[in-house]
Amino acid sequence: SDGSPRQSTYLKFDLSSLAGKTITDVKLRLKTIDDSSSGSRNNHVVKEVANSSWIESGTGSMTDNNKPAVGAASIGSISNVASYVQFDISLTVSAIQKNVGSMLSLNISDSNGTDGLKMMSKESTGAGVIKPQLVVTYRVEK
Repeated sequence: SDGSPRQSTYLKFDLSSLAGKTITDVKLRLKTIDDSSSGSRNNHVVKEVANSSWIESGTGSMTDNNKPAVGAASIGSISNVASYVQFDISLTVSAIQKNVGSMLSLNISDSNGTDGLKMMSKESTGAGVIKPQLVVTYRVEK
């Protein structure tokens, strides 16, 4: 995630197993890569992506020319992230609740700076890896 040059991160989570659940808290858990410049002092914003039909690789995969539009409203943000650390971004519960039972796509971008944030991905390997996670707390109905 970087403001100059412009780089953003797209994430997709399957929330089908949460169908019918009432969410009470949501956090996006990430970790900066093992690089001394992976942290960032800038503000990085999480926004919803309305279209979850994008794919990462193969025929029809997402490119800069066909990437889905990002929503206008921030549903979470973080700044002053150190290198080599795990961190959580609290997300707006109502924004996630409306996607329960389907796919959720998110975008992380640097709002205006040049100090990029380098995060581990689902392809990251090795000791200490924490792949992107959506940590969801929901109410158990009796």
